[in-house]
Amino acid sequence: MRLLLTSAAVAALAISGVAIAQQAPDPLAPGAGAPAEPISPAPGGAAPPVSITPPALPLPGAGQDLAAADSRAVGGFIADQLETEFLATDLIGKDVVTASDERLGTINDLLIAEDGSIAGAVLGTGGFLGIGEKQVAVDFGELDIAWNNVDNRWNITSGLTLESINTAPEFVRWTPDAPVGPVGAAPEPAPPMTIAPAPGPGDAPAPGP
Repeated sequence: MRLLLTSAAVAALAISGVAIAQQAPDPLAPGAGAPAEPISPAPGGAAPPVSITPPALPLPGAGQDLAAADSRAVGGFIADQLETEFLATDLIGKDVVTASDERLGTINDLLIAEDGSIAGAVLGTGGFLGIGEKQVAVDFGELDIAWNNVDNRWNITSGLTLESINTAPEFVRWTPDAPVGPVGAAPEPAPPMTIAPAPGPGDAPAPGP
């Protein structure tokens, strides 16, 4: 009886050993992963830092239309005017004065560059009621435009002097057929026209025989 029990115990141990051998992965088997390296604790018992690489995020505005990002842009149109912006009608016809309130001239027109920026302002100076006045174009950066809350209008001042305006070259407008010449040069006067006087009664030819 004791021999039978001993044989049964040996058989049970052999079966359990086979089952454990089947469950444990073979480190040399193909596809078996390498054993994980032990993590050494940081000094002081603190957990070692974990490095995490954040995902790459698109730059602001990348792949976006800048005009669409403008809150005022509605289908390619500007919905409203900012308080820092002005219209051409706010400037044309207004006087430009110095810091001492000396009148330099009146803005008659604006010079618009190809990129849409304002290159300059054409001032009419001198003359009387617009007759005989001189046209002078000044750089737009020479003008200081500020809103006057008291008079509810735009104040236009400049650091230029009246003497510099008087000695400035006269502005020449471009026309497709205009001759090319030095900037500010006055056009050559046309030659005077000669008109022959009409014949009088005594200048009539004598009748023939």
